[in-house]
Amino acid sequence: ESLNACVPPLTQRLVKHWKEAQGREIDVDSHLSSLTLDIIGKVAFSHEFAALDSVERWANGPDESLSEVDDPLVQAMVQSFRPTIIGTIAFSLGLPFISRYFNPRTKATNLALNSAVDRVIANTKRTVKDESSKGAAGKQQQSLLQLLLQAKEGDSKQTLNDAELRDETKTFIFAGHETTSTWCYLSIYALVTH
Repeated sequence: ESLNACVPPLTQRLVKHWKEAQGREIDVDSHLSSLTLDIIGKVAFSHEFAALDSVERWANGPDESLSEVDDPLVQAMVQSFRPTIIGTIAFSLGLPFISRYFNPRTKATNLALNSAVDRVIANTKRTVKDESSKGAAGKQQQSLLQLLLQAKEGDSKQTLNDAELRDETKTFIFAGHETTSTWCYLSIYALVTH
């Protein structure tokens, strides 16, 4: 989906939840993180993270903080950033790569993350296949991942293998989601203070 079709309804949904919770303190940073995750999911990967569902639960419940997003990819991402004793020791010794080989939790987390990304890619492949079988009538605005998949299977001399496609997807999610969220947060802060 294009940004023009995706951003307004998701932003309106976020604002609606804020209005429902009028008078409560809002953790703007985590709420914008949920919003940007949903936007990137739809626009870049044709994937529904349903991160705004946690904002909806927050608006309708007594909790002051957001609940975790139920998506397996998000859960694997969160798990990959949790510190471990072996990882901390390896980092303090200046050898962070050791954790990858000697920490069973790091291995399990990497496998879970790769598996979740592979499922997103497989779902997008099905979408591409379904749209190509429908012809021009079934085509919608394509996500970044759909374009990468088409380039992978096209006649281009520079294609991505499955591992590279997975790694590019992870990089885009990790880098794009938080930086966009932080930019939005700081923009709102600048608008409010000036």
